[in-house]
Amino acid sequence: MLFQSRIDRLFPSADTELNKIAATSDIDLKWSPEELTMQIQNTQLNIAQAALPVAEKFNLSLIQSQATDLLLQVGSIELSQVSGHDSSPQLALQLAPDAEILLSSDFYGENVISEEPISGQVSEQSRKRFLRNKKQLPVQKYDAKLTLALKGTTLIQSSGQLEINTQYQTSLNLKQNNQRLPSFSSQGNVALKPETFNISGNLNNAAKARLMQFSVNSDLEREQTQIKLHRNDIYFNPKRSLKKHYLPNLPIKYDLNSGKVSFDADLLLNKGKLTGDFAVFTNSLGGYIHGFHFADLNTSFTAAITPEGIRSKYPISLHAGLLHAGVLLENIFALVEFDTENNRYDLHRASAYLLGGSISTHGVTSSSLTNIPHIPILVHRLDLEKLMQAIEPNDVELTGTLDGSFPMSVQDGLPAIQGGKLHSRYPGRRAPVQGGINHRQKCRSCR
Repeated sequence: MLFQSRIDRLFPSADTELNKIAATSDIDLKWSPEELTMQIQNTQLNIAQAALPVAEKFNLSLIQSQATDLLLQVGSIELSQVSGHDSSPQLALQLAPDAEILLSSDFYGENVISEEPISGQVSEQSRKRFLRNKKQLPVQKYDAKLTLALKGTTLIQSSGQLEINTQYQTSLNLKQNNQRLPSFSSQGNVALKPETFNISGNLNNAAKARLMQFSVNSDLEREQTQIKLHRNDIYFNPKRSLKKHYLPNLPIKYDLNSGKVSFDADLLLNKGKLTGDFAVFTNSLGGYIHGFHFADLNTSFTAAITPEGIRSKYPISLHAGLLHAGVLLENIFALVEFDTENNRYDLHRASAYLLGGSISTHGVTSSSLTNIPHIPILVHRLDLEKLMQAIEPNDVELTGTLDGSFPMSVQDGLPAIQGGKLHSRYPGRRAPVQGGINHRQKCRSCR
């Protein structure tokens, strides 16, 4: 029996509209007093356009969202119901071994860029007022192509309870303002029971390089979800760098082209509150950030997440072979701790070699990263001639070797120096650092 249907417009809910729907399927029925069997083959569902304003109610800046060219194809499915004299009817759905359920669709959305974005439930009156002003604001346009394939799917309903098991494979291609973004794919297993939902799989890039291995186990009755990111190692080299291989087309001003990054996480979402641990490790990592090149970066970072904030579980160690930030810094070391819940940030010690000498500090504590009252900087054996070569000032010539210290601070996110002393080694003489120097002032002459 061939089933065909066409619907010009359908409203499955008050705020969702489907246009130009077409469905076809071959159905074969067999039944007996004990069993009903339905063979469904060559099923296809097409929806030309689906308006999705549901998301707009929870994000005021999302002014348009729709799906187009939605296609659902299903291979051979067997649906059976067995009735026993002493048991309730059992419903089972099983996909043929070589068949799959395929869903594909294009998505389009527009998001207004506002200085004060509004999220959460919004009233219709607020939305209309916002839409009246949207022509005066910039708009981000997003395009996406989603495909989802399900294989080995089974559905069993017994005693009023439904169980679904399936293997999945999905891919997502994104564009922002017609600029391509990295593509992603994922494959794994899904299991749904009345009380639990479980999904496990891998997240890959377009070149099928594994970016993440995850498992999610949700207790629907207790409203608890455990999220695990299993330990994953990502290796970089000049041909397999972050921008060229792992996240191509991503408009970023940094890259990783040597070394390794490892990470893992164990998180619990309990009634909307997130807790857990995560860790990030690097080994001989190299690359650049906004034109600042670094190499041989080794870090060990473990942190705990609570609903109130994030804190380091152990002192975070950082060591880099070199950093070129206008001046070459070598053998950089730092040991830090932080606790955002209690606004505590500690730099236990830090040091680096530069300009033939070294700088260091220790015992820096603050309740803010933008306002740090006291950072004692120690200078040892600084070569003034190398400093002049680095900054290339006009009509200034300095030679000699400096030692000393000066107190530095951070005020509203900007560095400042108040007082301090630098001493020139013999046969030089003492060179005082005048009070009130900050990042806006320049040294016009120094002899």
